[in-house]
Amino acid sequence: MTHRFLVLAAVLLCSCSAIAAGCSTNDGPGSDLTTTAPPATTMRKATSTVASPTTQRPMVTSTEVPPTTEASGPQVYAWDAGLDMSGVIVQVSEPQLDGGLSDTERLFLDEGYRVFYVSVTIKNNSNTPFAYSPANFLLSDSQGQVFKVGWLCSEPVLESGTVQVGRTVKGAVPFEMPLDSEPAFIDYFPTYELIGTPEDLAGTWGG
Repeated sequence: MTHRFLVLAAVLLCSCSAIAAGCSTNDGPGSDLTTTAPPATTMRKATSTVASPTTQRPMVTSTEVPPTTEASGPQVYAWDAGLDMSGVIVQVSEPQLDGGLSDTERLFLDEGYRVFYVSVTIKNNSNTPFAYSPANFLLSDSQGQVFKVGWLCSEPVLESGTVQVGRTVKGAVPFEMPLDSEPAFIDYFPTYELIGTPEDLAGTWGG
């Protein structure tokens, strides 16, 4: 009895000593390890800074405004002045009243009309033959009415033809006009007969 009491007392004493000394009932080598949490990782969104290409403006060295060119038609020549078309010289005289018509010729003239004519000279100083016609000439009066070439004339008329290089042709170009009309200008259309556009007009005589 006494022996059992001593054993029980020894066990209790041992237990108390173990608690007081901080004895652990966990066994294994890792029981006293301290687990340290890994440091927090801050994730940053990657950003790319790409320099945008530089757009270089063209350098303006000067701001030049082209000079204003006034629209101008063919030159108006004085009577008998020469129009030079690449070596072909055309001259037109001042219109003259044709008073030399015969009585027979006057029978073909419309009542209330009279005949004016201009003397035309064409000299070919170019290197190619030049074709011409009296129908290339138009007469305008002071009121703007336009008259085509006629056929009644007391002077030798200019016939259609070709003037060769180095040659000259002359002749009268007649126009029939009303009695109340006065000749003012002669227009020359070298590539058209009886009708033409302003772009075809080579020159004008008058003044």
